[in-house]
Amino acid sequence: MQNGVFEITIQFHRDLFHEIFLKRTQLSSIRGLFEQSLKGILFSTETIRRLAPRFRDLENQSGFDSVIELMSILNELAKDEGARCLSGDKIYNADYIYMDSVRMEKLIDFMNANFDRPVRLAEAAELVGMAETAFSRFFKAKTGVNFVDFLNEIRLGHAVRMLIDTKDPITEIAASCGFTNISNFNRTFKREKDLTPKEFRARHGNVRERRFF
Repeated sequence: MQNGVFEITIQFHRDLFHEIFLKRTQLSSIRGLFEQSLKGILFSTETIRRLAPRFRDLENQSGFDSVIELMSILNELAKDEGARCLSGDKIYNADYIYMDSVRMEKLIDFMNANFDRPVRLAEAAELVGMAETAFSRFFKAKTGVNFVDFLNEIRLGHAVRMLIDTKDPITEIAASCGFTNISNFNRTFKREKDLTPKEFRARHGNVRERRFF
């Protein structure tokens, strides 16, 4: 598609690239890439076109090979001389950067551990020692979405897996993923997946073998 837009999301635990690991000279390029990414990076069209197939192919790799390939891709991105920061005027302090990354890791771990129950904004804000208003601004700046939407994305991820892998009733799946209202679950699922949970299960639930990356 000539003018098409596609998105690929790759998630990895921050321990994969621990601060001590990144301090090695051999990884200086990736360390620099991560520091620049806090401002947002727009890569050159040439680099995007060259690396896009490798990003897509990551899904077909696993274990050691997938980690090595990811590091190789990140290194290639770091060497893109045509890349530019989207927010070049802001100055970042390394101590604040580290503090923010620790807060986000704590929050994501918290959401993954508690997605199956109601979670109040105040509870998450208290976890990282912030007032609710400041926390809302902080979270939106770091993720691009508000706290509730991010939490619902985690919940929907678990719901999708259960719709595919189990025959549990949809009402039970919704409840076990933290949705206290089935109407809200159906509405949220439809908005994000462009299918109702029932339609999604009918389309994907009969797949015998499926790999997740």
